[in-house]
Amino acid sequence: MCIRDRLHAMLLDLPEHLLEYLVTQLLHLVPLVHLSRTCLSLHGVAVMAQAWIPHELQAKIALWLDAASTDLNLDPDGAMLSWRCKLRNRTMIPLAQPDYGPPVAVRVGDVDVMRCGYSASMELDQSTQSDGLLTSVHTLISVHCFEDSEAIKAERRSQFYILSGDHQGPFHGGPNEPISGHGQWVSPHAYNGSLRVNGGPSIPVSETSLDNLKKFNVCTLQCADTLSQQSMTQGHRFGKTVNRIGRDRTYHEFSGKLAELIVLSEPIEPTQIIKFENYLRSKWQSVLK
Repeated sequence: MCIRDRLHAMLLDLPEHLLEYLVTQLLHLVPLVHLSRTCLSLHGVAVMAQAWIPHELQAKIALWLDAASTDLNLDPDGAMLSWRCKLRNRTMIPLAQPDYGPPVAVRVGDVDVMRCGYSASMELDQSTQSDGLLTSVHTLISVHCFEDSEAIKAERRSQFYILSGDHQGPFHGGPNEPISGHGQWVSPHAYNGSLRVNGGPSIPVSETSLDNLKKFNVCTLQCADTLSQQSMTQGHRFGKTVNRIGRDRTYHEFSGKLAELIVLSEPIEPTQIIKFENYLRSKWQSVLK
């Protein structure tokens, strides 16, 4: 058994409250996200975080992308080659179209995050994964920020959250203030949901201003109901509406920087959301400043 597997086995034997404490303390004591992506210590904390999450909750995590993880593969210039999900056999790759480029790692303070946008987009790789496209989405927890791209300045509509697709999806809206909810006609559940920023009160998505999200935050978006094929209208294929990050089709986009994204396929308890938020806040504290 390799060191990584031994560590994982040992951590799984620890009580949940002790795991949570160890993760929090390590993130406070050692600036692990500053270290090389090949560092064993960094991977150890990622393993600890996964071990802290109960198995029944892990089953609800449909996609987990972490820019401080060895799961992110970059070329020497910082362009993304692939980005593997922590808990699923899913991988994001650059869009395979001539006018698209890959997301690129950019330095924020002393850590790297991924910049996505109109010409820097990624999508789920359907050729190599076995878990397929996302089949349902309810809660999204992330560390990210929005920024204005040339496309948005040219009055193209943006996303009000991170996920997009090669079909028009439920997270369309903006740049009108408040968010326009342009994607309601695909499915209303995202626009009718709530957004919680940095542990504050949850507010309706319809009252959110993207101008307030142009610095890094820990954000939690909860849909009013689970997004799935059953919630789609106009014959859309659900998996194709949430299979990208960056530009959809030809002009809608999420333009911004992404440090970490956790997509849950079902509702989870408020206490579980708080644990995820606290973990992300401790881990990315230098970016959140």
